[in-house]
Amino acid sequence: MLLEKMGYMVNTRLANGYIKNEINRIALEEDYSMMVVGAPEHSMVGEVFFGGTAHEVILHAQKPVLLIRIVNELEARLKLIKSCNLIEHILFPTDFSENAKKHLRLSKKW
Repeated sequence: MLLEKMGYMVNTRLANGYIKNEINRIALEEDYSMMVVGAPEHSMVGEVFFGGTAHEVILHAQKPVLLIRIVNELEARLKLIKSCNLIEHILFPTDFSENAKKHLRLSKKW
């Protein structure tokens, strides 16, 4: 698994129910710091129009979400694993509120 190869501890679950609710419930109940969601390679605009689990999770997330694009070709996937550093290149959208400033300070500690 990509995240385990990068040194992250990964926990996997099978859950019944509406996926966006189950993922949020587990993340909140077990106090996970982040949810990681895989999605096929296409634009988020495509997901908005065609739906998708990743889109639903992101829209209803109560914890931070890391979206990882799934690459189908093995060679491209291996290249991605070797070149990927998840905390080196972070996009931090903000509304410049006091709450956002606190989160920015926390994210800089990574």
